[in-house]
Amino acid sequence: MLLHGPGKVGKTQLASSFPGVAFIASELGHKYLPEKIRKRVYKVTRDAEGWQRFLQLGSALAPKVKTLVVDTIGNVYYACMASVCKANGWTHPEDKRNRGWAAVRAEFIRGITALAEVCDKHNVTLILIAHSKVTHIDLSVQEYNKIELDLPGQPSGVLVPAVDHIWYYGYANTDDMTSEDSQKMVDVLKAGEHTAERWLWVAGIESIQAGTRDASITKTVVRNVPKTGQYSYIERELRK
Repeated sequence: MLLHGPGKVGKTQLASSFPGVAFIASELGHKYLPEKIRKRVYKVTRDAEGWQRFLQLGSALAPKVKTLVVDTIGNVYYACMASVCKANGWTHPEDKRNRGWAAVRAEFIRGITALAEVCDKHNVTLILIAHSKVTHIDLSVQEYNKIELDLPGQPSGVLVPAVDHIWYYGYANTDDMTSEDSQKMVDVLKAGEHTAERWLWVAGIESIQAGTRDASITKTVVRNVPKTGQYSYIERELRK
């Protein structure tokens, strides 16, 4: 699963509500998790050593947990890039043009595939957290804003086709907004004006990047997600 949303919306808190959770954490933001979960937060750095630690943690943690969260996958990608460059004596993949970027992509696929396989083997839910961005789409017949994953093209191209779910966790703004009134929410997010009410988009529409392969999920959005007990609430709402 890819879980994305704006900064400080509560992506980490949402992921922490999943059962038996542990975090591979490449950025700050876990200080206010419950103490028992903070003990299962394993730090990785955004450098060559961080990538090697990421690979080791994945295989070590998967047999022991029910949910494994990578927070954030964007920083892990940059650690992968640093590792490939260090191994080849490059300052940047661009030093070798196409060959450099191909090497980074191959290593990232290798690492993510290994993690996905070990999680699948042990029936572990894998959540990859990312930030969101608002992109202005200007077509010949219309213009609109779209909320998308804020990832470089290479990891986005690898991950988006591979995952079963892409969830967008964001803010609602009006009392009467319907799930179809998404463009208004996107514009509000871009303007930085919102309420504390959180909604979870589980199905993709024109202006929000989300989606699922689970045909049993018929809802587009879960409204009014609480600040605690999110997992149980979302499961209940999706199965109504």
